Amino acid sequence: MTERRPMMPGVRTVTATITLILLAGCTSTTAKPTATSTTAAPHARAVAISAGYNHTCALTERHTVECWGGNDNGELGDGTTNASKVPVRVVGLTDATAIGAGDSTTCALVAHGHVKCWGTNAKGQLGDDIDGRSTRPVDVSGITGATAVSVGASHACALLGDHSVQCWGDNSVRQLGDVSTDNSKRARPIAGVSGATAISADGAHTCAVVVAGAVKCWGDNDYGALGNGTITPSPAATDVSDVTGATVVSAGFGRSCVIIAAGAVKCWGGNIYAKAAAAAASRPRPVERLAAASALSTGTLRSCAVVTGGGVWCWGDNGFAQLGNPANSNSDTPVEVPGVTGATAVSGVSLHACALVTGGKVRCWGSNSDGQLGNGQTEDSARGVAVVGIP
Repeated sequence: MTERRPMMPGVRTVTATITLILLAGCTSTTAKPTATSTTAAPHARAVAISAGYNHTCALTERHTVECWGGNDNGELGDGTTNASKVPVRVVGLTDATAIGAGDSTTCALVAHGHVKCWGTNAKGQLGDDIDGRSTRPVDVSGITGATAVSVGASHACALLGDHSVQCWGDNSVRQLGDVSTDNSKRARPIAGVSGATAISADGAHTCAVVVAGAVKCWGDNDYGALGNGTITPSPAATDVSDVTGATVVSAGFGRSCVIIAAGAVKCWGGNIYAKAAAAAASRPRPVERLAAASALSTGTLRSCAVVTGGGVWCWGDNGFAQLGNPANSNSDTPVEVPGVTGATAVSGVSLHACALVTGGKVRCWGSNSDGQLGNGQTEDSARGVAVVGIP
């Protein structure tokens, strides 16, 4: 049975996710086939990864994209709605330079700074100005000169070459930076954000690193995810307290984290089970026991970081072994994921996570109900397992 994430009280239809991976058409109405794909095409080495809700994608050295896992809405991009326990190639992409996976939507940055997306489109998250899902990549309207893309649960954002940010899709809790709650099928600029160098979209809020490593966030704030010392939502980009020198930001399920000077990590928000304590958690606090983090991913009640030496350490909820802990016990402090060495990137927004490791290989762990670990199986794993065929 496919697991479902806990929902924030007061956020009616949003499930949270985040992902940010940097490197430099028609709408499908095909009925879902009953067969499940288990045959993988020849693969190249991975150079970036992005783990969505129940699917995962890898950008390869050939600028193609391969995805695996759940595919109810065409989020694998292979022209079908067949789930796959091993990687399948996204059709029509030969010039991809970055990827982002959300709940049931995936996007890629392609040549000339354009963005293409595929999967569900219920909130306009494909950005193609039309209705209906697509099992193949379609162009996001109005985006050129993009340098990065990040996909949340039901919205997505692009960082442009002029260091501005544009977003599209779900705006039910003002994660598009608009005082209205109207969704948008087209990309629109985020007011008050300039000099941006990194972005991260979650289900209910969005964050950007701006000038001097400051961070601005906007959207829902019930659990202190905006980091401004309050639990008041804000459609306008608001400054995160006590953060300078940030290089990486990762927005997760009611929480956010950054990497700052010397690889230190600070996080804020995230106490979804005790809203009364959320205000106290709404200012950034250091994460202990991490040795010089170089990559970061914040997801559903759990965060992970790549540290010196290429290990991956995670902390938070472990109900589906997403910390890589076979005891399934939660941890307030980081614990090392077994079976993962030589990591250079990590991604995990829901109940599984994956790491890019030496040689362009991928290791995944946690929930595997839809084959999202990519090892040809559907059993959960408390240690990193190899994705079939990469490389």
